[in-house]
Amino acid sequence: MSWRTYLLQTRLLRSMGLLAEPGPTLLQVAGRVGFESASAFARAFTGRTGETPSDYRHRVRGGEAP
Repeated sequence: MSWRTYLLQTRLLRSMGLLAEPGPTLLQVAGRVGFESASAFARAFTGRTGETPSDYRHRVRGGEAP
């Protein structure tokens, strides 16, 4: 696994934990895991998981509103 792949995977795994918590916005989550923009974060997240960060958050929270 390349360093770049490892770093991306680590950032996305951390973001999943943050998205499951109440409180931080998507922009805050993106910044906390090292993305410069919410759109770059959303593209990377969707590309790896097949769902948007918002859809993931909604699913793991059991339909709870963000």
